[in-house]
Amino acid sequence: MQEGGRGIEESRNVELSAHQVEGITIEVLKDEELIQYLKEKIAQKINFKQAVTNDDGTNDFSEWKRLGMFIVNWKRLPDSLVSILQSNGVDIMADEVLELHIPPQSASFEEFQQSLNRLKEYLNSNRSNKNLPRYVYGVSYLAKYAGRWGFTIIDLPDFIQGESGAAGILRDYAESVEDPKKQRLAHKFKIDDIKLCYISVDDLLKR
Repeated sequence: MQEGGRGIEESRNVELSAHQVEGITIEVLKDEELIQYLKEKIAQKINFKQAVTNDDGTNDFSEWKRLGMFIVNWKRLPDSLVSILQSNGVDIMADEVLELHIPPQSASFEEFQQSLNRLKEYLNSNRSNKNLPRYVYGVSYLAKYAGRWGFTIIDLPDFIQGESGAAGILRDYAESVEDPKKQRLAHKFKIDDIKLCYISVDDLLKR
């Protein structure tokens, strides 16, 4: 499980003067290749937002997809996590994973279970896909709860905990002094709670 938002997509704000914006706009409009590139990037942004905002109810394969309350991403497992899993006896390669994100929200046990069932439905429907990942994983401060759904939990080095998207969200919560709910979460969960959770697709589908 990986808390959503920061772990999904990061951006950096750049401040420009009105004169700079005007100059850039003029240059862009002169460059047809750049215009086409920008169109493609905008289309990618729109498609990404559509894919992760709502569950479309289908099981069509997609790199990013919303499944109930979960957002999943077919991706390469970072090398640092590959070595941790392999050192724990897991036969895994970097390109065999489905990363599980949980967008910051309130959810009941029932909603979580429904989303897990939705994930299993999606995986079952894509079993014929030769690229179906062998493992589902996440890096989360909710790791201690994942064991009840069959996930194995592994401690992470301090530097991975501190650089994770989950840590960034906890820091954001701590700074949200006007939001009591986020403040409660920031006090309830600590960076030390962030752990690696994983389960094989075969084991998940048997549950």
